[in-house]
Amino acid sequence: MIVADPFWKYVEENEITFHTLFRTYDLIPVDLFLLKANYNFNLQEIERLCHSLRLTPDQIFTYIKDDFDPTAINFFRIAHSNPI
Repeated sequence: MIVADPFWKYVEENEITFHTLFRTYDLIPVDLFLLKANYNFNLQEIERLCHSLRLTPDQIFTYIKDDFDPTAINFFRIAHSNPI
């Protein structure tokens, strides 16, 4: 699982508020809420965060090993479960 703990630690250590993230760094509020919930981010959103805050991806995210097995998902069955 990839989490944004380093980002929130950076925000806390530098006393950056949500308001500052919105106004000063032009970050989109919904992205911050998704980031707080460790929701999926695409590369464009990650790039925007890195550029706005002048951070690298490893300063925003970290990987935590979990028991999730992506090979156990049958994508074909999911894609065809609701025929049109």
